[in-house]
Amino acid sequence: MTLQLAIDRVAEMNAYTKTQIIVNTMSLKEAFEKCSQHLDYAISELQDAQVLLGKKEYLFAINNAQHMKQSIEVCQSAFNRGESPFEDRSYGVWVLGDAVVVFLDLFVTD
Repeated sequence: MTLQLAIDRVAEMNAYTKTQIIVNTMSLKEAFEKCSQHLDYAISELQDAQVLLGKKEYLFAINNAQHMKQSIEVCQSAFNRGESPFEDRSYGVWVLGDAVVVFLDLFVTD
C-alpha cells in the first residue's frame, strides 16, 4: 500500500508539472521539464518495485525506492531555492520512500 501511495503522490506531482510546462515562462518551463523527466523515472522505479516485491526481490525493490528518492531530489534541485511549487509534496514523497525502504528491509534475510 505504501508503494502505491508513493506512486499516486509522484503521479500527482508529475501531472501538475506537465501542466506547468505549458503555462510557464522559459526559465521555469525548463525546470518543470527537467523535473517531469525525473518524476517519470521515479514513477517507473516505483512501479518496478511493486513487481519486484511480488517476486520477493526485496533488495532490488529497495534499490528502486532509493532511486525514486534520488529522482525527487534532482527534481527539486531543478528549481532555484524557494521557487519549487511542491517542496512539501516532495518531502512527503521522500518520507514515503523512506517508509518503503524500512518496510522492505524487514523482509531481507542475511
